[in-house]
Amino acid sequence: MPITNRDLRHCTAILALLVAGCFPGVLAAQGNRGIFRRPVAPVVEEEKVLTAVRVRDSIDRGVNFLKRSQLQDGSWGDFATYEGGVTALVTLAMLNSGIPADDNSLVKSFASLDQIDIESSSVYVVSLMTMVYCYALPETHKGRIRECAEYLTNAQYKNNAGNGGWSYKTRNSNSPDSSNTQFALLALHEAALVGIEIPVPVWTASKQYWERLRDPRNGGFFYAPLLNTASGSMSCAAISSLVIIDENLPQQVRVENGKIQCCGDEDHLELVEGASQWLANNFTVRSNPPPDNEMQQNWLYYLYGMERAARLTGQRFFGTHDWYREGAIHLLDKQTTNGSWLGASNHGEANADISTAYALLFLSKGKRPIVIGKYKHTDDNDWDRHRQGVHYLTRQLEQDWKTTLNWQSIEGSVATADDLLECPVLFISGRDELRLNEDQKKALREYVDYGGFIFAEACQGDGCGDNVPFDQSFRALMDELFPGSKLQLLNENHPVFSSQYTLTQNPDRPLYGLQSSCRTSVIYCPKNLAGFWKHNRSSSLEMLANGPQNEVKLCIQLGANVVAYATGREVKDKLDRPQTMVDTNMGLGPRTVLIPKLSHGGGDDDAPNAWQNIIRRAQFDLGERFRIERHMIRATEEQLAEFPMVFMHGRSAFVWNNEERLALREFLTNRGGFLFADSICSANGFTESFRNELRQIIPDAALQVIPANDPIWSKTNGGYDLQQVGMHRPAAAGGGVEYYRSAPQLEGIQVKGRWVVVFSPNDLSCAMENASPLQCAGYDHDDAARIGVNVILFSLQP
Repeated sequence: MPITNRDLRHCTAILALLVAGCFPGVLAAQGNRGIFRRPVAPVVEEEKVLTAVRVRDSIDRGVNFLKRSQLQDGSWGDFATYEGGVTALVTLAMLNSGIPADDNSLVKSFASLDQIDIESSSVYVVSLMTMVYCYALPETHKGRIRECAEYLTNAQYKNNAGNGGWSYKTRNSNSPDSSNTQFALLALHEAALVGIEIPVPVWTASKQYWERLRDPRNGGFFYAPLLNTASGSMSCAAISSLVIIDENLPQQVRVENGKIQCCGDEDHLELVEGASQWLANNFTVRSNPPPDNEMQQNWLYYLYGMERAARLTGQRFFGTHDWYREGAIHLLDKQTTNGSWLGASNHGEANADISTAYALLFLSKGKRPIVIGKYKHTDDNDWDRHRQGVHYLTRQLEQDWKTTLNWQSIEGSVATADDLLECPVLFISGRDELRLNEDQKKALREYVDYGGFIFAEACQGDGCGDNVPFDQSFRALMDELFPGSKLQLLNENHPVFSSQYTLTQNPDRPLYGLQSSCRTSVIYCPKNLAGFWKHNRSSSLEMLANGPQNEVKLCIQLGANVVAYATGREVKDKLDRPQTMVDTNMGLGPRTVLIPKLSHGGGDDDAPNAWQNIIRRAQFDLGERFRIERHMIRATEEQLAEFPMVFMHGRSAFVWNNEERLALREFLTNRGGFLFADSICSANGFTESFRNELRQIIPDAALQVIPANDPIWSKTNGGYDLQQVGMHRPAAAGGGVEYYRSAPQLEGIQVKGRWVVVFSPNDLSCAMENASPLQCAGYDHDDAARIGVNVILFSLQP
């Protein structure tokens, strides 16, 4: 049976006697922490768990080591004959670790790099310098970047033996190799991104170079043309290089009658897929595979290459291996007490500055936020007909938001809701019928329930066919997953049309939305979008006339708006993803509390997942056991007196009758009951009705602001310190969202010196359903959950 108020009073007296008699001093030492608290499952030692906090701390300690090891002249010394190479590598690592370019240590390092004579330098050093300048100061160093790019272009081999590759020094000084070649391509790619024109033959010849370095037996790649053993580091180098080459080679755009034709034959980079499979078959994060590889000790260099290869191809897994988590756990284990890493190689990793820089590049770049995930729902390519589309949409978002972002692919057949939640936006695309099994459907529904957002398109029209099966099957799937909601054409006032660019509904590419509880959680376009996103680069746009060019721009803006709306332009590091919580449909136990929702007729169940998510958060964080179900109760039901607290929320005006008011007065003033309420989406209609009803229910006690220093916002009852919480509201001008910190802005009523009502006129419910901050002013998701947990814990005190 659930614990009732009657049981609560009886158990309180017994428990107090037992604890005081058997364990003197315990009550005084621990304070009153609530009789419903049950022992939490043993906590896994913090050092055994990979968290964003641990990774950030590791990065900070690595950066501090490098700052301490910097020399007076601003450099980090030299390795062999590569003057400036270590300094450029360390500077690049520190920039990616979040150290601003105007930091004193980097100001000195830039001054040191500016002294390097490019013409007498080497490919490695010039490549690293190029990346440094492009990352932090592209406009300031535009001339220097151009000079570096010209050096690298001229240093490329142009003869038959090594055509398309690079070596340690300038052309023809010695044989080209895959390591120098990948660094040169990385640098030229960054130069191209900041506006330096790179001749097309450079990319064409490089593609031919890598084609010759592939091992036909297994798909791996060699270090040099005369070697015949594939390695992990060189297979990673090949993946990154081939993706970069593909991005920079001019793409053919099919245009018929002034319209872009999207669904042509696409190159799916078979060499990249083969190298990825080789890495899956030989995966390790402890050395450079395979075991008999003469370069196996180049462990950190290999991890840096792995990060780049996985990020550029959007892979979270190589085979069954979560490459970032496995690599980060191993790196954190190997970090020394002074914050550095030290490899065992004679090729540079015996130098702590070099090893630490490689480790920092892996940790910092690999944890960049995932903004969108592509959902793989077929074994063929129907899920990814426009392979480069999401890549270029992410590139546009990086430019718009002025930050670094990642995307990734999700294997739908094995992905759990937790896996999907790593992506705040899940992109589902196709032309053929969408066929998902029951596990996939369950995961998608849980993904949305826990705050995920589905963005879908049908590969329809524009040369992809009409009346494609995907369209009807996706609509049917939404009907099945969300039976209470329908995909409907979005009103032009919907915030998605102003979240990034100012747009309107376009009849050629209409947007449909599905309202799940208090938010639009699915947006669907029944026409191609990604097929146009892939042309959002200068080399493609220059080939197009104004009409098709404008169509590309419209589609990229539509995509950017949907993602900006879904995320509020706020994304978390990869390791900060939300998670589904413990199964709350458990049997009743001796310390189980059933907390129902109060019925009132003003939208009393308009955000059905909000209360459940708060309860789940309490269970997940604190080990409390509560029973949650869609249990609505009227104020006049006799059963009301059996519950220690009730919850209510709504979004519109309501009125109780006198019988209901009397019942609630009895519950709150004489039965020890507690009422927790919030206004869904900060709705004025509900807020005013609630305040008016409380004035009639308890006329001799008015709602008052709960002070910021009240124990309810402290850890007194086992919850959180909430002196300051995160809030948001629509920006006053220019659109967007304003984020700020504040004391909790909740109101309450006290009876006999104890809060019996706690009310939030600012939204908690939509935050708990991960609604877009563009829709609702209120608390951010995490602090909304913490407020809810603190209120629950307070309400259950005797």
